[in-house]
Amino acid sequence: KEKWNSQIVREYGWDEIRYIDDSTLLIVANGLHAINIFNGKGWDINLSSGDESYGKAIAGAVGGLALGILTGTYVIPNGNATITSGLISNTLIDSCYIYIASKNRIIKVNKKDGKLVWNHAFGEVECGKSTLFFNDTLVYMIHNGSAQKEGKTIDFAKPFFAAYNRENGNEIFNTELKTRHSIIDFDFLGGDCIYLLSENEIVACSLHNGQMQTKKTYTGKTVSPFLYSIGNRFLKDDAEEGYITFNQSDTTAFFILTDEGNILKINESLEIEKTYAKQDFKYLRYAYDSLFFIDDSGKTIIFDKNTKSKIGEIDIPFLTFDGNKAFKAQKDKLTIIDLDSILKLSKTAE
Repeated sequence: KEKWNSQIVREYGWDEIRYIDDSTLLIVANGLHAINIFNGKGWDINLSSGDESYGKAIAGAVGGLALGILTGTYVIPNGNATITSGLISNTLIDSCYIYIASKNRIIKVNKKDGKLVWNHAFGEVECGKSTLFFNDTLVYMIHNGSAQKEGKTIDFAKPFFAAYNRENGNEIFNTELKTRHSIIDFDFLGGDCIYLLSENEIVACSLHNGQMQTKKTYTGKTVSPFLYSIGNRFLKDDAEEGYITFNQSDTTAFFILTDEGNILKINESLEIEKTYAKQDFKYLRYAYDSLFFIDDSGKTIIFDKNTKSKIGEIDIPFLTFDGNKAFKAQKDKLTIIDLDSILKLSKTAE
């Protein structure tokens, strides 16, 4: 039996859904919507039009999200594929507040009641997809310069890198990146710089004042288009440890996956030091405690970093991981694997 049903506008699709506490679900779809999963009450802010309505329950919109409290499930329908969407950022959430950027502003709201703390409008500038991150005093915004239309990524407005005062929203700097293509990812090597990646360029900017430090364009047949900075998502063989992430192997460089499936090692001077072929690395699906779950020819290999050995494999491709569980939804069943039980068996075998 359904206890309540709440309708939410989804003209531009569903951008994000996550819990912000034990009882409140945050949904990003044409704005911010916080819903108490036990009674359906909450608040919403319309980011598309810029209108805010504080402290009211969500109701009476077009399209919808139905939450069956007795089953604990929710269904997310698709948006309209013919319109331009994705003009939104990720959400940043701390103990009291939520930060998010839309196509025309970046805001900070109280996550308890949805009241606006500050609002910084972009004026005549419209923004596409953007990425937020923060430190103790600043909220940084990378405007990627892209959006989604008909299932494809398109260029949308000019990429920039900006920072705003975390307490009052005042703009500290805004640097146009002047790249030929949209920003697809970013990375850090410590120090004062952020490295912003486009399809064939890297721009280094200061985290202190946003000024561009250096820029390099990669051309020629030897360098295929970049896909993303791999972070800790890929592993390489190591004589002592068995497997280590690329970031662990060298903290003075960062590593980029190309569309040909190779990994490039790039130093602080933005020079390519080494190219790793596909056979030189493996994709890390998930890390839990001392366990690595590694893709290997349709199977998931389990490797224990403490014992530096393979302890087993799971003959189920495309597992989904969350916390201490692994999930695989199949046609007629849901397989749930307790990762703590695997960890316990590994420790027993030591």
